[in-house]
Amino acid sequence: FRMGSPKDEPGRYDDEGPRHEVIIRQGYWLFDTPCTQALWQAVMGKNPSRFQSPTRPVEQVRWKEVQDDFLPALNQRIPGFVLPSEAQWEYACRAGTETALYTGPIDLVGANNAPALGAIAW
Repeated sequence: FRMGSPKDEPGRYDDEGPRHEVIIRQGYWLFDTPCTQALWQAVMGKNPSRFQSPTRPVEQVRWKEVQDDFLPALNQRIPGFVLPSEAQWEYACRAGTETALYTGPIDLVGANNAPALGAIAW
């Protein structure tokens, strides 16, 4: 697949290019939901989230904490979990498309308004 975004894509950051071909040689699985606070609590014994609810995504955690503490503790119970690579993540998010969103291009209306996000992001 082609990873990255075109220079003229609205909302594009400089580190999202240049577009280049990527081959993912091994299949992988990706959760279709974020890590919940309930899962984090069960594995880590604490819930650092500001907005507490067992079914909400865990927040207030750093990437390093996930890599160094959470994943090793989770893998002691169920081996094989890793965070996806940048290529794996982008491939999954694009869902076979080459547009900014899997639902099509992103159209910005004003500084903080992207109507196409409403159906998929909130």
